[in-house]
Amino acid sequence: MAEVQEYTEMSLSLLDEKEETLKALAGQYKGLTVDGTEDKEGFKALRNARITLKNERVAIENAAKALREPAIRFQKKVIEREKQLVAIIAPTEEALHAEEKRIEQLKEEARKEREMWEAKQLQDRLDKLAEYNYAADWVEVKHMNDDEFAALLAHAKQTHEEELKRQAEIRAEEERKRKEQEERMQREREELARLRAEQEARERELRRQEEERIEAERKRQEAIRKEEEERQAAIRAEREKLEAERRAIEEEKRKHDEAVRLEQARKEAAERARIEEQERIKREAEEKAERERLAKLEAERQEALKPDKEKLMALADKLNSIPFPEVSSQQATGLLRVTAARLTDLIQNLVAETSRL
Repeated sequence: MAEVQEYTEMSLSLLDEKEETLKALAGQYKGLTVDGTEDKEGFKALRNARITLKNERVAIENAAKALREPAIRFQKKVIEREKQLVAIIAPTEEALHAEEKRIEQLKEEARKEREMWEAKQLQDRLDKLAEYNYAADWVEVKHMNDDEFAALLAHAKQTHEEELKRQAEIRAEEERKRKEQEERMQREREELARLRAEQEARERELRRQEEERIEAERKRQEAIRKEEEERQAAIRAEREKLEAERRAIEEEKRKHDEAVRLEQARKEAAERARIEEQERIKREAEEKAERERLAKLEAERQEALKPDKEKLMALADKLNSIPFPEVSSQQATGLLRVTAARLTDLIQNLVAETSRL
């Protein structure tokens, strides 16, 4: 054992001689960076530094390998005895390991089941809000408790019902105006029919009177025929004048009614456009305010979580930088491999869960 101790101290002293040189190189090149893709000199310095450190590393590894050769023979004998001893407890250890993995698998399945349940709950909540045409931030909805979501759902329902009521009132008002328009036009048609009936009655009366005059005139002497013809011409002229006046009156009334109808339609269209624009502006302002409020809440929540998330990420970095020893036995190598896999899973899970905070 004394010889082994002496050989070990001598071997380590040979390696220790390089320590100060390595520290100096590490300090010299630590933090060396390149200022973008155009920094050719910086990149060249970075590559030269890396090659220098690589050469030192290879030299140390080769020297250490040469110093380890005498110990390897001793190591093989120790490993052989190690295998004999390990074989005594290895089956039990493997059984315990398998049980441990089974429990970890059950935990993972439970975690996935919990995540699936949370996702289903979130989708159910979003579907319920969608029934009322309510757009919500899924992140905020996901972190609500049942009472908070019930309050939000009640608010969405109330808003939706109020909107439906408002739309119904608008449709009812439009229907009322349409009926009023139809009734007014019906009254105008009836008035026009009455005027036409009166005109026709006057014309019938004129025709009757004319027929009576013609009959009387036929009984008159031929001497007054010329006078009768002149009178008949005067009557026709009067009739044409009356007819022209009637047509003029009807045309004037038609133009007036059409102008009134167009003006009423224009006013109604302008009023509807004004109401819709006011509602659109109000709705957009409310939606903007709601988005800003939700964004502010999320920003505040993230800001509050920031210190804890940074600590958790720093922990993940530390776990990721843990060095592993070099082993040569198959059992030790397998154990290191399993440990590395578990540590990787642990780090990945820690990073993923931290990101979801």
